[in-house]
Amino acid sequence: MSIEHCRDIIAKAAGRPLSLQEIADIADQVETRIAARVAAGQSRFVAAAQAGKTLAGEELLAAILERRNAAINLRIRQNLDGMAAARPGREHEVVRAVLTGVNRSFADAARSIDATRHALRDQMMGGLLHDLRSDGLLEAVLRRNKSFDHDVAIELWALRDPASARNTNNRQAIAVARILDRYQEALRSQMNDAGAWIGRLDNYVVRQSHDMFKVRDAGFDAWRQAIEPRLDPRTFANVPDRDTFLRNVFGNLASGIHDTSSNVALGGMTGPANLAKRLSQDRVLHFKSPDAWWEYNERFGKGAVIDAVAAAIEKGTRDVALMRRLGTNPEAMFQNWVDGLARKARDRGDFGTSDRLSSEWNNRILDVVTGKADIPANATLAKVLATVRTAQSLSKLGGVVLSSLPDMTVNASMLRWNGIGVFDAYAQQMRELLPQGAERRAVAESLGVG
Repeated sequence: MSIEHCRDIIAKAAGRPLSLQEIADIADQVETRIAARVAAGQSRFVAAAQAGKTLAGEELLAAILERRNAAINLRIRQNLDGMAAARPGREHEVVRAVLTGVNRSFADAARSIDATRHALRDQMMGGLLHDLRSDGLLEAVLRRNKSFDHDVAIELWALRDPASARNTNNRQAIAVARILDRYQEALRSQMNDAGAWIGRLDNYVVRQSHDMFKVRDAGFDAWRQAIEPRLDPRTFANVPDRDTFLRNVFGNLASGIHDTSSNVALGGMTGPANLAKRLSQDRVLHFKSPDAWWEYNERFGKGAVIDAVAAAIEKGTRDVALMRRLGTNPEAMFQNWVDGLARKARDRGDFGTSDRLSSEWNNRILDVVTGKADIPANATLAKVLATVRTAQSLSKLGGVVLSSLPDMTVNASMLRWNGIGVFDAYAQQMRELLPQGAERRAVAESLGVG
């Protein structure tokens, strides 16, 4: 069979002409899957048939998701263009309002990426703390006892794969695992609604957190020796070169890129900085067991299981906010939108607005929103400055109550003007400074403001 004949058959199956590079990519993907199945004991004929069927299913799903996300992005772009068109000459203010909500004169500012992110995060963390506290589990979680933490990891694994899990007989750990899993599922659902496509994985504890400083300090060889024996073979199922794969993962983790909402394009969901695609394929490290996950997390993670869940909520809600306001390719959408606004301003002779839109400052604000700005250029200096900022925050918090006392006079005056006696006004404000009881605390936590 000639190469041309093969190309014609593949193109006919695809429903459109394919370039030589596209055909080569398909062949590489099929061959990688065949090799993995042959290594597992299948004959090459059976392996080739199953690999082709699997790849065809993946390509069909990718096409469906791409059409769905195109519709999502079109709706979001129309909304962004409508906001800017309603304020000619002030488009740069619209851009800032979308990012941070800094301009409160816009009704849409309250739905900025920053405001949406904080609202989602606080609501989810508040609900999590409320549920743990109401079930009498919060103290056990916050003690960060290693044995208890290990049991929680095992029970989280058991919720996804009961057959391969062992029973810890720890009723508190079981209850904690159920609550944490419920919130992880809620976060996954929000990501999928915003444009991602993340399935519910078996053999899963939480979204693995990686401390970039610990990874970087260990170096590639030590990190590889620690993680490779603990990874499930399916991690490398479609990986042609294990060494290259692990070096790429190490580079992402050690540089902090793993924790940002800035991404490279992958197949299926096209476009630069495709956040939805990366979220949908981000779980590339599959651990053999809950013990393997926990051992790695102890050495290279950001803390206990509850800390890993908090980190997942922190990043996940930021991803959701970005996709809701800038679509499934946030950076590409933002750059294309702002460039278009600058071009229109330039065409109508409004060079001041054009210059403001073309300013690098907008990209710097976007870097803060996506988390890029959190990646330190100098790891040692970042640690020192973080310690200094913490000390400053603690010293300022010590003066909060004293600094608020003069406000009581102003508030009492205003309340008296509205018919409330001066002593009643002072008494009410003193009560506000004191604990309000378990019920009000529970309400505040459930609303995400506690």
